[in-house]
Amino acid sequence: MVQDLCFLGVAEAIDLFRQGELSPVELLQAQLDRAKRIEPQVNAFCAIRTEQALEQARQAEAVYRKTPERARPLEGIPTVLKNE
Repeated sequence: MVQDLCFLGVAEAIDLFRQGELSPVELLQAQLDRAKRIEPQVNAFCAIRTEQALEQARQAEAVYRKTPERARPLEGIPTVLKNE
């Protein structure tokens, strides 16, 4: 598995979710941890909705665990929106 989950490609992450080798919660947590570390230097986020993101990651994890064939194309992939 890739050492730094923050640089994992989408297709690879989804494959790992389907294989049960990575969970959406683990991927999200790695990205939240990195954002917390680098945010003071880059000042990129006006808001981080941690609890909402974690709940959605848990839901995606349940999909991959119970019915992976029902996973949507980007199920479990964290997303950031840029506001202008």
